[in-house]
Amino acid sequence: MAGCVVTDGYENACEGDLARVVATLPRLGIDVPVVVCVATFGHSDDLALRRPAPAVPQRAFWHEADLGPLVLWLLLNTRAAAAGAWLRAGLTERLALVEGGR
Repeated sequence: MAGCVVTDGYENACEGDLARVVATLPRLGIDVPVVVCVATFGHSDDLALRRPAPAVPQRAFWHEADLGPLVLWLLLNTRAAAAGAWLRAGLTERLALVEGGR
């Protein structure tokens, strides 16, 4: 089964846990993308301290206002069999909204 591990990147116990987990997964035979989704509250948010694993793709989002684009980004970062179909449907829907608003 293919999928994706999604995390907010917060390390509540030990600093460096996320980077260690990401490095360990392939050694355990687990081949799954890991992505960090960070909720932001303003344009001045400093995400530097919320980047626990720089090698992991990260996407900042504005809660519910940015959920659609976040889901599309997540679909791009997963190898799930249905990801392509869901991505196409989501982009087609967004295009219809833009074209309908002309």
